Amino acid sequence: MRTPASCLLLLVMLSRTEAAGVIEFKTDSLVYGIGSDGLNHSLRDRLGNRDYLKSTSAFMSIEKDGRRTGSNSVSLHRGVLSVKFGDTGIEAKVRVKVSPSFLTFELASLSDHSVSIVELANLPLTLDKYVSKTLASARNDEYAIAVVPLNMKTHSKAARAVLTVEGDSRVLLEGTGFALVGCPTPKLLDRIERIELDYGLPHPTLNGIWARRSPEQERSYLFCDLKESTADAMINYAKVGGFGSVVVYGGTWNATHGSYGVNLLNFPGGERGLKEVSRKIHTAGLKFGMHNLEMLVDKTDPLVSPVPATGFMMYPDRRRILGADVSPGDTFLPTTTSPLGLLGKNDKSRFHCRDLRIGDEIITYDDLKTSPPYGFTACLRGAHGTRAASHPAGSPIENFSEFVGSYRPDVTSDLYDRVARSEAASLDKYGFDYIYPDGTGENLGYWPTGPEWYIYNLQISKLFGYTKREVLWAHAPITDYSWHIFSRGNTTDTVHTGMIQHFDRVSVAGAKASFADLQPFEFGWFGYFAAALDAQATRPREMVYAWSKALAYRAAMSLETDKAALDGNGRTREIFSRIANWEALKQKAYFPPRIRDQLKAAGAEFELERTGNGRWQILPVTYFPEKYVAGEDEWTLENGNPDQPLRITIDAMPSLAPFGDRGNISLLDPQQELDRNTSGNGPLGSPSRQTEGLSFDLKSEEDGFHVMASNKGSNPSGWGCAELILDGPRDLRENRALGTWVTGDGSGAFLHFVIEDSSRWPVRDYYVRLDFKGRRYVEMREAAKGEIYDFVFPFNNYWAIRNIDIKTISRVYVFLTGVPSGAAVDARFSRLEALREQARPVKDANLTINGKSVSFPANLQTGWYLEYLGSGEARVFNANGFEQPGAGIHGTTPVMRHGSNKIHFQCGGCGPAKLTISTRGEPLR
Repeated sequence: MRTPASCLLLLVMLSRTEAAGVIEFKTDSLVYGIGSDGLNHSLRDRLGNRDYLKSTSAFMSIEKDGRRTGSNSVSLHRGVLSVKFGDTGIEAKVRVKVSPSFLTFELASLSDHSVSIVELANLPLTLDKYVSKTLASARNDEYAIAVVPLNMKTHSKAARAVLTVEGDSRVLLEGTGFALVGCPTPKLLDRIERIELDYGLPHPTLNGIWARRSPEQERSYLFCDLKESTADAMINYAKVGGFGSVVVYGGTWNATHGSYGVNLLNFPGGERGLKEVSRKIHTAGLKFGMHNLEMLVDKTDPLVSPVPATGFMMYPDRRRILGADVSPGDTFLPTTTSPLGLLGKNDKSRFHCRDLRIGDEIITYDDLKTSPPYGFTACLRGAHGTRAASHPAGSPIENFSEFVGSYRPDVTSDLYDRVARSEAASLDKYGFDYIYPDGTGENLGYWPTGPEWYIYNLQISKLFGYTKREVLWAHAPITDYSWHIFSRGNTTDTVHTGMIQHFDRVSVAGAKASFADLQPFEFGWFGYFAAALDAQATRPREMVYAWSKALAYRAAMSLETDKAALDGNGRTREIFSRIANWEALKQKAYFPPRIRDQLKAAGAEFELERTGNGRWQILPVTYFPEKYVAGEDEWTLENGNPDQPLRITIDAMPSLAPFGDRGNISLLDPQQELDRNTSGNGPLGSPSRQTEGLSFDLKSEEDGFHVMASNKGSNPSGWGCAELILDGPRDLRENRALGTWVTGDGSGAFLHFVIEDSSRWPVRDYYVRLDFKGRRYVEMREAAKGEIYDFVFPFNNYWAIRNIDIKTISRVYVFLTGVPSGAAVDARFSRLEALREQARPVKDANLTINGKSVSFPANLQTGWYLEYLGSGEARVFNANGFEQPGAGIHGTTPVMRHGSNKIHFQCGGCGPAKLTISTRGEPLR
């Protein structure tokens, strides 16, 4: 390992305290004491003399034959520690170097090479306010301690403020090492940067500045389907929105993953065309970014056909042996043992597939035959462009490893080296300034060889090492080594509904983890849409919410969309102009920390306003809960803000057919036999269909279903479900609401009906709370949005609020959730129907507030909405946000008073409407 010049001759800082039996190593701000008894003695702030070591621990330990033994003797001679371990007779030599700002410890020798693990450090600390998840550090606002491996073959981690470092014999023992840093918290990054430079660790820069400190980290980007023909338009959108970069989807710029040829459908000019788009983007003053699905080889890539390359990842435990000779036309592959354990026809997995390899042929099977004669059935021979061939009995049958439909190369193979070189060459050749290697870490699931952390390190180190261009490496770090490469993370796949709650529960929560990990972060990917069956067209409210939080945290925003959505939403330029203001003010650091801190409150919404003197100010906005009305209704709202004119949005909603209507679609009918799936994985690939200790049952009765759960486990919010396969896909494009009669037990638990499309991943959740007793009709107008995160069951993630193919609903899951430990739930429901939607306009809506009335003479077609902001004309938009002829207003704008407001709505002969009223508070100070 290279010795940095800054460490030479600095052992003068080293002293030994004989009387106490303690060896002390001192930097300018840390004193590390190790007892001669082999135990850690202290970790003190040299200036404040505060000891941050929480408890006694072994300075080092070893693992041999499954037995862990801590150090019991440490002595120092000429900068080398001699460390002994109990009665094992094993001795380690550790070279110590001291610099003004950090210490390094390197394992120079080990007397027994059959040791499997060497733990180089184990430091339990009292610093627990911020604990990193990848870079092993712990800190509070005043002081920080970190351990930094000096090479990619040393591993560190932090768990509950215990910092550990280890070497693994499968990778490296002698030669592993780490730096120990203890310093005032504001100086920690400076010292880590010094370690990177001194020890040759990855140190990416942007315009010569360490990437994690570059101003580029705050600049937002437009993430889109950029093409040669649309480059000018997308550049214009990016400029209007104040974005700093345009990032192109993986699969849009490249034809396949693996070889990374240019996608000629989107860039008919080939390499020249992609380079020209890059030139245009840079000329416009923007950066050019690449998204890529990492460590994959598409099944259409030249590396797959006509002869598959060697080096693809196969599952060792899924290998089978051909039981008899087969010819090219045979569609049954006999095996010597049962293929049980491989992916069955009705199973789903992101990491397994039904693709086999015998020699140079790829074969796709339909299902497994797990009784004699064993084998694979209904096989497609010569799949993916390979050639069907004869194979003799005894030939190995390998099962490809895959991730989301593509093969995975073995990271340790020459094949992955080829893939990484091709990807890096694309970064350099086409002038990309940014890369998001999507799936890094996730795509290594079920990896059969280890240790896992080293495979991660090897994967990203190759791509980084082969790239010559200065780029921003964007992804959450996966390991301590990748922390040095990735300098901006915290993205999540976009969702189509519940966007504000998802933002708070996932994006903001992730930002807090990034802050603890000393990582710059972004907020995204935030979706932008035109109207669709499963989502409304994007409006200003959710976009302003996201950009206000980005300003609060001084974080980049990433907006995921496509040209069809940008062109297809009539409010795009209006919305982009608004977010551009937030973006510009963020980059100018216009607002002081005291205001930015107020913006961070979860769920709190704001608007920008320009005063008469041209200054900007921020107003808090209260949106009252959505109110569904039909015909005539009356209610009261409590306004905590000052008196102000009415601001309201009126959405024209579809009218729903009554239960039993001929146009309704039956999903679950007690008169039909239920096809209940109880084998394989459960919902979303979960290995279980209920929490531990909970019993769940669903039974058909003469006029409905009886659903029961009893939680005898310790889970305070137990759940269970039944998975029901429909007798054919249901097209719910005109039946998106559900209705059923429910008999509640007053338990407060939730009864859910979760529909799943034929792809077996996206779902929508409809629910009713059993906080009543007796029988009542329940009409579920809309599926769960952001509140999905309040439920504890397998669908409490973005698969329940991202896009779904509503025309191919193939399964229904009946859930009971929120069952307390020791409690039971007993409920019933009738036939479950998807209710027919009918278009009925909302005409001439009238509102009376505190005795003053206003009417809006507009004809809102179903899906349209009216927006009135307290003055001027009301604006009417169609479902895609294109403005329609103005509504005008009749009467005097009512005032929403501070305190109680009595509201009356009337609309003769109208269809249902959804009303959203908002008020504004005083400017933030």
